[in-house]
Amino acid sequence: MNADQKKQQGFTLVEALISFLILAVGLL
Repeated sequence: MNADQKKQQGFTLVEALISFLILAVGLL
């Protein structure tokens, strides 16, 4: 369970980064 939680947190961080990049490109 702990491993899954850690994995989810890491995936969320990557997802946030990708979303931010997509938003930045969209604004440009």
